[in-house]
Amino acid sequence: MNDGYQPLVSVAVITYNSSKTVVETLDSIYNQTYPNLELIVSDDCSSDNTVEICRDWIEAHKDRFVRTELLTVEKNTGVSANMNRGADACQGEWVKDIAGDDVLLPDCVETYVDYVGEHQEAVYVFANVKLLGGDEETRRYVRNCYSDMDSFFNMSIDEQYDYLTLNCNPIYAATTFYNRDRVISLGIRNDERIPLEEDRAKWINCLKAGVRFCYINRATALYRMSDSSLCRNPVTHSKAVAQVYLYYCFRNDYKKRDKKNAVLRWIRSQRTVHDNAFVWRIICKLYRVVFRIE
Repeated sequence: MNDGYQPLVSVAVITYNSSKTVVETLDSIYNQTYPNLELIVSDDCSSDNTVEICRDWIEAHKDRFVRTELLTVEKNTGVSANMNRGADACQGEWVKDIAGDDVLLPDCVETYVDYVGEHQEAVYVFANVKLLGGDEETRRYVRNCYSDMDSFFNMSIDEQYDYLTLNCNPIYAATTFYNRDRVISLGIRNDERIPLEEDRAKWINCLKAGVRFCYINRATALYRMSDSSLCRNPVTHSKAVAQVYLYYCFRNDYKKRDKKNAVLRWIRSQRTVHDNAFVWRIICKLYRVVFRIE
């Protein structure tokens, strides 16, 4: 550990019906080798007893942290809004996001702090994960989505922008670590118009702001595999991907190009990502509105 640089790090846990897994997540934060931590838990109106579990756990373990806070709402708002609430409550110099079903490896925060202590230019830092649970089909799906991660971080900002708008998202959100003040100054937030895919639009906004992503080629978290996760739901995932394209690629960047070719370019690229006929019917239906957008 770099003893000369030990900033306050906020760990923001994002929960929704996470009662079966959130204690493992919280325990992994408690067991971090890095000492200077703040814990924020933001719950999105869970219908199970996630909030009660988190409240009891925080009461029993609050002495480990510089500060703790549990945020709740009366109506479900989606992942993007929930992450914004968690981010707004953080007071640390750096923020580590984690979903309430993922797990931090013991030296996760220490690894990031050592890295940013030596890389003063860092704003967003990412890393690898180890897969946790899931059947072989689910694990194969996830490995395919993130297969270009190593090459992605060696691309130029323009190349990364095109990749994110036309391909799978190759960044593990479970490894996100960022400088809070710099992100606030750049105005980077989760796009609440896209409630169920919080990360891809945010990465695009980072690139628009000229942020160069940093990457540590080692695992810092366990990413839980689940057949019920949002990315495995073809309708939900396809709608979110379509929204990202409409807001960040077609509408903003391709206004002066031929609209039909812009849409067809995206659809052709997605052939390598989705091969489900039902998914394609959903995508095609969504894209009929494209030709009415100005």
